Amino acid sequence: MWHIIENIIDSPLVNEGEANNHKPACSVNYRAGTALDHIFRLCDDDGNVYFIGVSDRVTVRPLDDYGAPGYGCAYIEFWDKGAHVWETL
Repeated sequence: MWHIIENIIDSPLVNEGEANNHKPACSVNYRAGTALDHIFRLCDDDGNVYFIGVSDRVTVRPLDDYGAPGYGCAYIEFWDKGAHVWETL
């Protein structure tokens, strides 16, 4: 389960269920109030960050579901709380 919390590229985020042509900014199983402990960011080929989000686990699903098909993001990074660095999947 994942949810975009910050849009860096300034495109409108869309909540699930709204009638339009945009994809939702969360996984289909997202439920507000659920603990999402893993911070991620979606980046393009040049390393530009497009979105920051949270997830219940380290996974490529936000990239596959949202970042790559809708915005051309090339990779996902997760914040390693212990090492204090971004880790690319």
